[in-house]
Amino acid sequence: MKTLIVEDDATNRQLLVEFLSQYGPVHEAANGFAALDLFTEAHNQGEPFNLICLDIMMPDLDGQETLKEIREIETDHEINSQDIVKVIMLTGLIDTENITTAFVDGGCHAYLTKPVSTKEIINQLVELELISEDKK
Repeated sequence: MKTLIVEDDATNRQLLVEFLSQYGPVHEAANGFAALDLFTEAHNQGEPFNLICLDIMMPDLDGQETLKEIREIETDHEINSQDIVKVIMLTGLIDTENITTAFVDGGCHAYLTKPVSTKEIINQLVELELISEDKK
C-alpha cells in the first residue's frame, strides 16, 4: 500500500508516517500544494497512491480544496471510480458542513476526528480493503 500523508502539523505527520510505514511506502506533504505535486508525479510515473490521509485544516490550500483538485486530476487522467485513490480525511472538525463537503463534494472514503487512534485507522484500512484482517 503506497500512502501519502498530508498534514501541516509535523508531529501528527510523523506519527502517521511511522505507523503506516509498516504497510508499505509512505510519502508526506506539509500542505495541499505539495500533496498535489506528489500526487501528479506518482500518476505520471505510473505508481499512484493507494491511500491519502488528508488533514482538512491547512494553510494556503485546505484539505477540502486539495481533495477537489485530486479528484479533478483523476478525472483528467480518465481514472474510473473503482481505481480512484482512497482518501481518509483527518480533522478536529466534526461539524455537519465539513463532513458533508468531504463525502458529497470531495468523494472521501472515511472521515476521522483527531486525535485518531491506530485502531480507528486500522479499521478503516480493513474496511477500504487496503489491508486484510490478518494484518491488523
